[in-house]
Amino acid sequence: MIKDFNEMPVWQKAMDIAGKCFKISVKLSRKEDFTLASQLRKSAESISANIATGFRRRTSKDKSRFMIFLEVLHWRQKAI
Repeated sequence: MIKDFNEMPVWQKAMDIAGKCFKISVKLSRKEDFTLASQLRKSAESISANIATGFRRRTSKDKSRFMIFLEVLHWRQKAI
């Protein structure tokens, strides 16, 4: 049984993705660094953070509310 979020394969994969995103963002030009690179870094960080936050939700009702929140957040990001 998984006792901590950092044991989860999905969290480990999210950290790998974040590392790759940071490497890509370093290669962007200075102008892009303040726009695209910043958003790329924030998005990459939020993946593993959301997994860790969701891991601590104890009840099914609480986990369900959190998943709905993430879904709304996802659709909001797509709209921007």
